[in-house]
Amino acid sequence: MSFALVICVTVAVLSLNFSPTSQYLIDETDRLALLSFKNQITSDPFEALSSWNESSHCSNWTGVTCSNRHPSRVTVLELKSRGLAGSISPHIGNLSFLKALVLSENHFEGEIPQEIGRLFRLKFLWLENNTLTGKIPRNLTSCKELVVLVLSRNELLGEIPVELGSFSKLESLELFGNNLKGIIPVSLSNLSALSGLILGSNNLYGDIPSELGKLSRLVLFQLAENKLSGTIPPQILNISSITDFYVAKNKLHGSISPNIGITLPNLQNIGLGGNRFYGLLPNSMSNLSRLVRLDVSGNEFTGGLPPNLGTLQGLIHLNFQINHLGNSEADDLSFINSLSNCSRLQILSLGINNLTGKLPESIANFSTELTELSMQGNNIFGEIPPGIENLVNLTGLVMHNNYFTGGIPVSIGKLSKLVVLTMANNQLSGEIPSTICNNCTQLEKIVLHNNRFEGTIPASLGNCGKLNELLLSQNQLFGSIPKELFGLSSLSIKLDLSENNLTGNLPSEVGKAILWGIMEETCIQVLGCEQHSKIAQY
Repeated sequence: MSFALVICVTVAVLSLNFSPTSQYLIDETDRLALLSFKNQITSDPFEALSSWNESSHCSNWTGVTCSNRHPSRVTVLELKSRGLAGSISPHIGNLSFLKALVLSENHFEGEIPQEIGRLFRLKFLWLENNTLTGKIPRNLTSCKELVVLVLSRNELLGEIPVELGSFSKLESLELFGNNLKGIIPVSLSNLSALSGLILGSNNLYGDIPSELGKLSRLVLFQLAENKLSGTIPPQILNISSITDFYVAKNKLHGSISPNIGITLPNLQNIGLGGNRFYGLLPNSMSNLSRLVRLDVSGNEFTGGLPPNLGTLQGLIHLNFQINHLGNSEADDLSFINSLSNCSRLQILSLGINNLTGKLPESIANFSTELTELSMQGNNIFGEIPPGIENLVNLTGLVMHNNYFTGGIPVSIGKLSKLVVLTMANNQLSGEIPSTICNNCTQLEKIVLHNNRFEGTIPASLGNCGKLNELLLSQNQLFGSIPKELFGLSSLSIKLDLSENNLTGNLPSEVGKAILWGIMEETCIQVLGCEQHSKIAQY
């Protein structure tokens, strides 16, 4: 082709591009793509797309934003939480000016269209909380401008594409809650702008690549609930910008770097639970002045708790349960004294740790924001401090399987928000305080079996209108069963009064309560039982 001919052809093409007819076709491209998108929608319960019609310009359609310079070109399609169902039309790939595609929290199904890879201007892709299936399209990496890629909580399959490591501008990669398998690609270490890596709740296995330590801008590191093995690479524990570190519920092992509180000074949330970590909890954790949540439950840590955790006044959630932190020494619980400085503490879990000693009186000085206190399965002895009444926002008090003695403090009735109270398998004695039943009307579960309680069963239990589980067996309770107990329509999970000294007949008010093993001498008639196939009659 001669140069002159090339010029002629070029001019002709340019002329064609600016002809009225061609301009109309260009302007129609995005509108037609959106209408094709609408045609794939099978349910629109909130009529979000009712404005998408022939009579109005697409810039006036719900969820659509158009360019100021090119009014017929769509730059943003935002339809989050509209209840939409159907598949994502491949014509979405014709929206060549699109910078943000937000279809989160709907009911889209099917595969992610490969055509999205044609959106070379795309910066934000949010498709989380749908039921999308298939593999992650490898050609998404053609979207070189992508800053945020969020595909979490879908049903995506296959491996994480190695190609995802080619995004030079990607700041957030969120693939949480899918069915992805395979190893974590080393190529992800090339995402130099990445601040959030969220791969949790998948089926990923293998080691955590040490190369991820190159992600110097990383803030959120979330690999929890996978099948990862090996140890935590020390290179990752040197990324000082990390604030949230979650690797819980994997198969990781090894000890935790003693310098974690120095090399990761900005940590706010640590989730290590449900692994096979062992050794000491680093004392340097006491340097983490911004720490809010620490969960090391379900591991094999030994040697006690860091002594100065009380200096971390921003702590809200502490979970140490199911480890070997007790030293079988009387001062195992001395750390509790310092925790009274944690004025924001809401959850403290110490269960199953072989902790020994008396519960310090200083527990009365704990944060009044505390909602859950659990210390089951230890060797704690002595009386329950009456000052526990100060923890007025407690909803869960879990103290079973210890060696507590004395009575339940009458003042415990001040804990009016209690939902769960478990003190079974101790050596508690005296009467069951009626104040529990008079004031703690939110109680759903009372578990006091295998103690030395005596006296009668408080009739005021009938005030606990939400009670669904009551276990008082293996005590020394006597007298008749209060008829008020069987006025509780909520009592539908388990009622166990066996191995006491109860007498008399079963009240006629038994109704639909589920009865387990009342004394043989007691006359019992079960009137109904929807939740159990076996009904005992004595």
